[in-house]
Amino acid sequence: MLAARARRAASSLFAATIAVGIAVACTAGTLPTGGDPPFNPDTDGDDIDDGLLKGKCILDEDGDGKPDPFDLNGDGNPDGPGFDSDCDLEGDGIGIDSNNDGIIDTIQNTDGSEVIAPGSGGGSSIAVDGNPSTGGTPGTSEYCSEAEVEFVPQIPTVLVLVDRSSSMFDANASTDFWRSLKAAVLPVIEGLQADVRFGFASYTGTSATCSGMTAPTGFAVDNYTAIEAAYGALGDPALEPGGLNGETPTAVAIEQGAAVLLADDAPGDRYILLVSDGDPDFCNNPGPTCGADGLVASLQAAAAAGVRTLVFGIDNPDIADPAIFDFYAQAGMGEQPNWAGGLEIGPYTGKFQSECSQYPDWVHFRTLTGNDPDPETCNTPDGQNQPPEGNQDCYLPAGDYSTVGGTATAFLSTDTAALAEQISSTVSGLKSCIFDLGDSGVSVKTGEEDTGEIFVQDELIPQDQWRMNSATVLELLGESCTKWQSPEVTKFFAGFPCEALIIVVK
Repeated sequence: MLAARARRAASSLFAATIAVGIAVACTAGTLPTGGDPPFNPDTDGDDIDDGLLKGKCILDEDGDGKPDPFDLNGDGNPDGPGFDSDCDLEGDGIGIDSNNDGIIDTIQNTDGSEVIAPGSGGGSSIAVDGNPSTGGTPGTSEYCSEAEVEFVPQIPTVLVLVDRSSSMFDANASTDFWRSLKAAVLPVIEGLQADVRFGFASYTGTSATCSGMTAPTGFAVDNYTAIEAAYGALGDPALEPGGLNGETPTAVAIEQGAAVLLADDAPGDRYILLVSDGDPDFCNNPGPTCGADGLVASLQAAAAAGVRTLVFGIDNPDIADPAIFDFYAQAGMGEQPNWAGGLEIGPYTGKFQSECSQYPDWVHFRTLTGNDPDPETCNTPDGQNQPPEGNQDCYLPAGDYSTVGGTATAFLSTDTAALAEQISSTVSGLKSCIFDLGDSGVSVKTGEEDTGEIFVQDELIPQDQWRMNSATVLELLGESCTKWQSPEVTKFFAGFPCEALIIVVK
């Protein structure tokens, strides 16, 4: 079993130094865990890590006890550790030949049949490095590797959704929120664009046309140029033809943004990164209660569909209740906020029905969460089935609430630089805990999943904190996932014995 060492530098997700790989040992055994981190002791003092002393050689010109980078696939670029299974001072390339018969050990053809050495009844032949074995002297620089491929973490897709209501351009505000936020957020996107599939959209509307989200960009890595152009082309809607103030239809924009994300077929988690400076409405100024309830419902519906929302607020003094932004953050994670307005603590009044049912958008979001009244039960003659004695299911709010409440919080500040810093930290931590072997041709055999050893930041992960979801997909669980998602954690490593793997020759 391999330790967390000699990691490939081919994957750079979330940090230039991240290396994500799977190396496969040809002999079973348990890595020693004594000594100081990173738990790779050299108990016999021969300058070679104990975990490498497995009966095979490595290429180690710098004498640091670890395999030097080696061109595994022959393309002229070092892309993996230099394993020298037959000790002939030539790297193995795509596999090992432990008995020097010219055939890589334990592999399969695409039809599932084994590749058998010449002269033993088979016909397939795969050269390892093209050089005759010199025999070598096992026991000094020793290692055994069947294959080296990447477990690649799925890249998150993030829609940056920015409020473009007229208050973002308020000349009386202590800061020009729109311009200062743009100046702060664009560098964040530029710095993380190689590691996140970003898209961008803004949203607003007027009393005449409540359009919601407008002109979203596509999603892609390295998407900064398109986002900068889209962001830079926008301005105060009050200066556009018609001269109407821009409203804040946040619930509608969240529903539209979730639909765009769900229509994208890339693997990985999906997020909306919402930045707003005001109370949501439906472009017809329904007051803070109905707009807030509609937004909670929209966020909860998006989360149920697989799109979570991270909430950032600009602390505008005109916001009716800044604390409600935490309720939006909780709804964005699929939680049920403990909002007194939604719970209607005390005698049930059905106030949402009386105050909000005149707004079609509110009715739409109540239907979206399944809280609309059942016509067969609730359509009764006037004076019957009224609160507080009537059927409360006939007068539910649009969102779902509970006295337990949620735990997610929003980040609310007037300091756009602080907002940008928090956005950067948050997005950097959106590392997926799901890792995929993709089309590498390597998979873990059924029944052999628990033979692997997984390391995060050079620490061995307990067996109950990871699992194989399929033959090619690994998932970190619990504390190991939390640890991996910390922005400062950059190392992941998985090791399996050769007999646990299927390697398909393509």
